Amino acid sequence: MKIYTSILIVFTLVLVGFFLSMYVDRSYEDYRTNQQALAQQSTRGAARTIALYISEVSRQVDLFSEKEADIIGELARNPDDAEKREQFTNRVKRHFPDFFAYTITDSLGEVLLDDLEGKVATLCQTDIHQFVAGEDQKVFIHPNPVGYHFDIMSSWKNLAGDQGVFFISLNPEVLARILANSQLHDHELILLHREKPDLIEITADGTRADLQGKTNLSPEEMARIDFTAAVD
Repeated sequence: MKIYTSILIVFTLVLVGFFLSMYVDRSYEDYRTNQQALAQQSTRGAARTIALYISEVSRQVDLFSEKEADIIGELARNPDDAEKREQFTNRVKRHFPDFFAYTITDSLGEVLLDDLEGKVATLCQTDIHQFVAGEDQKVFIHPNPVGYHFDIMSSWKNLAGDQGVFFISLNPEVLARILANSQLHDHELILLHREKPDLIEITADGTRADLQGKTNLSPEEMARIDFTAAVD
């Protein structure tokens, strides 16, 4: 009788252990599936919010450059007019809370007035000339000595027939806030460069300039990416 009792106890423990193992495995799979679904939801949501933000700012820049075409033309002809420039800068700041700087060019894309103390870098100039050439505008984070920013461009033309490009440079902190607000517990949202997929553009903590020298994801970190979504 004692032998049978021992066998029954062992069998019961094995059976309990088997079902417990199945339960743990199932629970882990359910957890992984749930985490992946959350990753997809938060990533797609952040990408969609950033795309909508950029689209809305583009629309506002188009409307602003159309409305202010006369003063833009005056500044293009006389960029040293300090009073007119201050007046225009105040208008820009009222319309664009995330304003970092603005730039006015002629129809060939040559800079006539910039708000970056003469530090319109090569990346910005390349974007300007591509925009003038009629290419679709691509929005990138530009590392500039004055500060990281991204540009939203628009064409301007006044009644006198003068024309060119007007664009607003925006502080990328607004994108960091979107990531922070979309980020879920235990998940990290990172905006990566489209053409260099391991290059960090923005995290919830700011641009890569704020990450103490860390500019790229390691191969191990790239392998841990659960889900990606393109920003239109």
